[in-house]
Amino acid sequence: MGGIRRSAVASRLGLAILLSLSLTASPAQASSGSEHVRVGVEVLDFDPLMDGGQPLSVARGWNDPAGLEPQYISDVATASGGIVKQQVVHVTVVRDYPVKSGGFHFTNETYQSCFVDDRPGYCKALIDYGAVLNAALNPGVMSACDALRSGRVDEIWLWGGPWFGYLEWQLVTPQSLCPAVRKPFAVMGFSYERGEPEMLHDLGHRAEGLIRAGIGLSLWDRFDGQWERYAQDFACPAQPDAGHPEVTGALVHAGNVHVPPNAY
Repeated sequence: MGGIRRSAVASRLGLAILLSLSLTASPAQASSGSEHVRVGVEVLDFDPLMDGGQPLSVARGWNDPAGLEPQYISDVATASGGIVKQQVVHVTVVRDYPVKSGGFHFTNETYQSCFVDDRPGYCKALIDYGAVLNAALNPGVMSACDALRSGRVDEIWLWGGPWFGYLEWQLVTPQSLCPAVRKPFAVMGFSYERGEPEMLHDLGHRAEGLIRAGIGLSLWDRFDGQWERYAQDFACPAQPDAGHPEVTGALVHAGNVHVPPNAY
């Protein structure tokens, strides 16, 4: 998120959040003349035990997802004018690393090596989404796919640390990664190394991706107004400079996740 303030994120996401979430949530219901989109969430929190016996998030002094989720849920509700109602239905804490593509599985040693040198392919490899979503990760707990198939939840939130291999968001088509699930669903990838603003950042990209796919790039570009600036480097000088000029007021429109209207 860099220096982007939470208020700026919330102000530009309102309708976009509603539209993006309503594509994958339970049908909107009318209540006292207002629409509501209710989203049930299954949380998979991968927080492996380190060699000293502490969970990774504790050993590194990172955040507790249980503290970040209510903030996120509240901000999304505020940004959508109270229309979007998210609820964490079930949380599975997994004291292990998620399996990556090709069956690779971190050990504490290989994981910690990525902090020294992230060039090995396993550091940046993505998880095997199909394997993670279909696995019964703890005894007696249904898989994420089973939770979706039962209608208990509408989307999945993944928690983990750096190099765990999560995409910020992914829309899964029906009967693909979860063969028995007949409607699309989203998988969000969150990091407990970061904070709640980065969760909103991920949702902003989800909104951009789904709306752009629905209305087309040319119309989205007119709405966005700063799309080309995604290619800019991420240095954050104290003041605008030649490589990071002020946003052009006549073109900014709504801006985007990386370049909101009040940024440079």
